[in-house]
Amino acid sequence: MTTLCGLIASIMTTYWGTGASGSGVAELIGYLNGINYPDFIGIKTLITKIIGVTLAVSGKLCVGKEGPLAHIGANIGLLVLYIPNRFMFLRNDEKKRAYVAAGASAGVSVAFGAPIGGALFAYEMSKPNTFWRFSMIWKVFFACSVANLTLAILTSLYSNEFQGWNVSVLKFGDVVDNYKGTDYWILVPSSLFIGVLGGLYGPLFININFRINAWRKNNIKSKCAKVIEAGFFCFLSASIFYFVPYIMNDCKEQGKNDGEKIRQEAWCPQSDDETIINYNPLATIMWSSEGEIIRNLMRQNFDITIPKLAVFALVW
Repeated sequence: MTTLCGLIASIMTTYWGTGASGSGVAELIGYLNGINYPDFIGIKTLITKIIGVTLAVSGKLCVGKEGPLAHIGANIGLLVLYIPNRFMFLRNDEKKRAYVAAGASAGVSVAFGAPIGGALFAYEMSKPNTFWRFSMIWKVFFACSVANLTLAILTSLYSNEFQGWNVSVLKFGDVVDNYKGTDYWILVPSSLFIGVLGGLYGPLFININFRINAWRKNNIKSKCAKVIEAGFFCFLSASIFYFVPYIMNDCKEQGKNDGEKIRQEAWCPQSDDETIINYNPLATIMWSSEGEIIRNLMRQNFDITIPKLAVFALVW
């Protein structure tokens, strides 16, 4: 399924909505600073971006939705100006960039659950431009607040219960009293270990990524080859994420009525006690989407050791 989702997204991007390639953040920075990037804004780009990022995230690929949501918001912000027989007096370069900045900010604020952060995101990327004024900052912040309010309402309607207006709950879930019975001392060495590991992985990743992109530029030129490449890496990443929890199979017990929806039983044997389920902690985080991984790590009594975190960080 992961490979199929990746293939559909890559086919749409390669053959139809070519402007949707990449996260969209780099192109957004260029557009806001006066660069006319081809096909960055358009109906094809918007549709491809929405479907592509939905398939990529739901297919559990190693991608995030934050950059694409900024690109989607930018497209919607500008396309609003092109409603037939409306807003024609706003169709100039200055106003277009203002609406793009507001749309991108709304997308980022929804992705992170941070209205202020969304407004500052667009401001930081394009603050030297003339369309940024003090009043513009408040307008963008208002757009971000409305976007988060809309997300809260839709989330409540989807779950048939009121989730509250706290944007951190929308992003991370309700984590109140989640750490009862947890050893707090493990947080300090875990943070230090992951920080050092991330610092070492960073330069290594940049070096490898630079070399791979240079090789791809010279060898993968046809559209068919690009689709095959995407499908291959989707299959490879899905296989790794599937078999690593099997190799490091370590089952834990949990009550059936205690958050079983976020637990992956994987290859764990069924418990003789009907009120207890056996679950695999590593499979639970590796078989989840980007947002669900954060929620799972913050759940009550989620037992994950430092070696498992190291394996997860390396694979991810």
